[in-house]
Amino acid sequence: MADGTIEQSGFIDGVLWGTMLVDENTPFYFGNLLIASDPDLNLAFASEWTADGATIEVNNPTDKEITATITTPKAITDRKAVNEQVTVPAGAGVIVEVK
Repeated sequence: MADGTIEQSGFIDGVLWGTMLVDENTPFYFGNLLIASDPDLNLAFASEWTADGATIEVNNPTDKEITATITTPKAITDRKAVNEQVTVPAGAGVIVEVK
């Protein structure tokens, strides 16, 4: 959003529903906020993502250990960029602190 907040979108019957204000020229990014180099990992912010950092929960639902890189989109420039390598044991979760 123009005020720097991140708005989540929802799905109803497989269709994305969201709000997009187009009353001014402003940068726009539509996509995942967290990306793992291994798609088997589940990612979620466990804190607010700010210019100073974030806390990220990384969950591995598989039966094998996974080492992957967690990143954020380069298009989002007003928050701390994430580029962290993480190893998550099988069936476990880890917390990543980005400062």
